[in-house]
Amino acid sequence: MIFFTSDTHFLHRRILDYCPNRKFLTVEDHDAHLIRMWNQIVSPKDTVFHLGDFAFGRVEDSFAILDTLQGKKVLITGNHDARHLKHEEFRNRFAAIKFGYHEVEVNFRGHTALIVLCHYPLESFNKMRYGSFHFHGHCHSPPGIYKVRRMSNRKDIGVDSREDHVPWEKDEVLETILKESSLPEPNESQSIFDS
Repeated sequence: MIFFTSDTHFLHRRILDYCPNRKFLTVEDHDAHLIRMWNQIVSPKDTVFHLGDFAFGRVEDSFAILDTLQGKKVLITGNHDARHLKHEEFRNRFAAIKFGYHEVEVNFRGHTALIVLCHYPLESFNKMRYGSFHFHGHCHSPPGIYKVRRMSNRKDIGVDSREDHVPWEKDEVLETILKESSLPEPNESQSIFDS
């Protein structure tokens, strides 16, 4: 299975002040919750695309968190990852690191769907008018709140976008986008995935 998440901000004590839906007394409680929710749905065989801002604090303290999180982790870098990325031991704990931008093709409803991944919300992205989707983080948008202009094929998939802070499973987030959007359902005569 494939999952997506962003803006975990592990080890970041101030994130509890910045993000009101992270209702934890301590950053240790916060981190333990995010790890538990991640590992409840992600298996060691799964892939998780993390769209940046993985951790703050001492780089060495992030190693144990990365070792505990299940799945093959792919980091698409965010604005707060630069210091950690200087350390080889941090980088080596990811299956791959993509600097700023990545595209992935997935199977969805029997079609190939292009997903554009970037830490930041993009106003224009590859094949945006031909059925592609864009997942981003950075905005810390709580469920039902849009901190940027709403687009029918763009979604903030950061941990703040869910009450339980769990990563988004591929089909779940794509179905959610279709439900929330005005995009037509695919049919034999017209597919939203045609390019």
